Amino acid sequence: MPDAVRMALRDVEVLGATEDQHTMMRAVARAVVATHYEVSRRRVAESMRLDNEADLAMDDAILEEVFRATGHDAPALTPYSPVGN
Repeated sequence: MPDAVRMALRDVEVLGATEDQHTMMRAVARAVVATHYEVSRRRVAESMRLDNEADLAMDDAILEEVFRATGHDAPALTPYSPVGN
């Protein structure tokens, strides 16, 4: 923690009212928890990446990889034809 922040923290502890201290601690707690959440979110997202994710450019390739990764058989796909044609 930078010295200026440490000094400001001490000033609030010594000179501030109880409410000032509570307000500061809530703000610090929110910042710490928000950062922890973001770090955890990134770690989980990274662990969910597939080995060949960069090669999955088409929707069909993505679906094939999902079925391969989960061990399920892919359903038979039929070509799309709009209703009325």
